Amino acid sequence: MLNRNTFYLMKYLLLICFAYLLANTTYAQTTIQGRVADEKDNPLPGLAVEIVGTSLGSVTDIDGEFTIQNAPTGSQQIRVSGIGYRSRSQKVNIIDSEPLTINFSIRESLTQLQEVEIIGRKETTYQNDVSFIASKTATPLQDIPQSVSYVTKELALDQAAFRVNDIVKNISGVNQFSFYNDLTIRGFRVSGQRNSGNLINGMRAFTSFWKQQLIPHIERVEVIKGPASALFGNASPGGTLNRVTKKPLAEQRQSISATVGSFNTFRTLGDFTGPMTEDGKLLYRLNLGYENSGGFRDLQYDKNLVVAPSFSFLPSDNTRLNFDIVYQGSEGRLDRGQAVFDDGDLFSVPITKALNAANDFLKEESLNATVSFQHQFSDKLSFNSVYMRSSYREDLLEHRTANRFATLGDGSSDPEQVEMRVFIRKRNWNNDNFNNYFNLEFNTGVVAHELLLGYD
Repeated sequence: MLNRNTFYLMKYLLLICFAYLLANTTYAQTTIQGRVADEKDNPLPGLAVEIVGTSLGSVTDIDGEFTIQNAPTGSQQIRVSGIGYRSRSQKVNIIDSEPLTINFSIRESLTQLQEVEIIGRKETTYQNDVSFIASKTATPLQDIPQSVSYVTKELALDQAAFRVNDIVKNISGVNQFSFYNDLTIRGFRVSGQRNSGNLINGMRAFTSFWKQQLIPHIERVEVIKGPASALFGNASPGGTLNRVTKKPLAEQRQSISATVGSFNTFRTLGDFTGPMTEDGKLLYRLNLGYENSGGFRDLQYDKNLVVAPSFSFLPSDNTRLNFDIVYQGSEGRLDRGQAVFDDGDLFSVPITKALNAANDFLKEESLNATVSFQHQFSDKLSFNSVYMRSSYREDLLEHRTANRFATLGDGSSDPEQVEMRVFIRKRNWNNDNFNNYFNLEFNTGVVAHELLLGYD
């Protein structure tokens, strides 16, 4: 029979043992880890690894490795995907408390042309790894021998950029030539209304010469520098500028932003994307942009509107059809600068002075409609087709100088008056782009080839 002291001693020892067991107990967790590499066993960073049907996933690190915690047990499907690489899935059986290691080897996807780039980027960084502009195929930038520079939408948002001219300042060798839609690339002029140097998704497009191009609907701006831009025909010898539009994503995303600034500036942006059907075969994206602002000069104002809907139809894993429209409307007045008195003093006239008349106007509209199709016959052969209609309309009334001082009755000039003239101009341009390409991959011995054959 235990006495009271022995009883309390045993009770104390049991409590100590129980506390020790609790302190050394680890709760079971199922972890999936592994590595993603290419066919040459090079690690692939930045690829998405997910458990299909769940919100669990990870992104490969610089060594191509990934880890997913708290994975559900049972039969699951693991999928790896990323821009520029072919997605790959594998079914696994996850057992509770037993870590699972799974490695993937995936191939680059070099079958999409710039003209049919219909897969949206999911990156949220300034980096872009793949470009279509130099080789007309989805090629990693590190493998392109030409000089290609780019600016992504993430950098444009962080810089509060609203026009192409605002963001190309980040690219070396590209400078603004004038106040209008006018740039120089390596010293050669690339201006609006000359579609040889202005591309949208690799297709020639008309733009305004007067108004700098808006970017609420632009994924990234690319510049291929030097004579390699001749790949697109009668291009500028300095280079070619390409604007890649945003494409639908397979996940729901919405964003609305507004900006106010000097000269009564107000801007608002909207970006909406996601699936339209439960099976995810029909995707949409709608980008909106509006601007209303004044200026430092009298009588100046600027109103701009961008509406850019886009739809993607994926009837199968091998077939994609994309349709998108970009409408841009603009109203304002041309700012031709100011005149000065005959003595040449630049401060003889206030900088706010405008030579416009109150009834001057500039109305512009541009519309780019694109239909693109891609079909993957096999891992080695694909077909791409795209048609784009680009149109531009201008309606202008302006008062401007005749580039000389007023002529008096005796034939002399009055250096305190400017001779004026008036312009009324209405014009339209239309441009049709039609491209068809076959892309074939094959090997001759240990040498791999990619053949691009088509008509532009």
